[in-house]
Amino acid sequence: MAADDVAIPVSKDYFSKREFSFTLKDDIYIRYQSFSNQDEMEKEIQKICPYKIDIGAVFSHRPKEHKTV
Repeated sequence: MAADDVAIPVSKDYFSKREFSFTLKDDIYIRYQSFSNQDEMEKEIQKICPYKIDIGAVFSHRPKEHKTV
């Protein structure tokens, strides 16, 4: 970083705005999953037992609320 560059603070609160999607048995695909914390995510994974987990983009809002924005 050059001496005249100014560092802009960036929020590190990405986790709750990160989209996760799950692929379940019989190719059922669930998008727009988001979680407040790791424990909430772990409980959901244990509950639905996905075959595959995709980590998606960081939204400007919580992905699970995508229809309200």
